[in-house]
Amino acid sequence: MVSKILFSSMKLEFRTSVVVVLLHKISSSSHELATESREIKSFVSVNA
Repeated sequence: MVSKILFSSMKLEFRTSVVVVLLHKISSSSHELATESREIKSFVSVNA
């Protein structure tokens, strides 16, 4: 019984960590995209 509870809580922790990692990757990549688009805009405005 105890091992069952332990196992399910470990599974839950694993899922949570995976979700956190995915969210972090998504947020960091979207931040990079925003930075890139800003750089492109400034580059275009300088060359225009």
